Amino acid sequence: MTVHVKFFSQLRDYFKTSEKTFDFLEPSTAEQFFLSLFDDATEAKRWKAFVRVAVNGEYVSYDTLVKDEDEVAFVPPVSGG
Repeated sequence: MTVHVKFFSQLRDYFKTSEKTFDFLEPSTAEQFFLSLFDDATEAKRWKAFVRVAVNGEYVSYDTLVKDEDEVAFVPPVSGG
């Protein structure tokens, strides 16, 4: 299963990329997928507390199933002025 990921704002800086493709053996929830991106579970949970997830351009809950060829975006709060 292939998942295309977009990172925005602070997460783009954290992962040092704005886009990346991941291969998984089986479908997972957006939460399982998000947590698997981090080496440190505590760090992952800290980020998850304020990051929203979108699948294929639509904001969804973390219990949404991510499927093959989905585009997943993780969006931290952003402000502008």
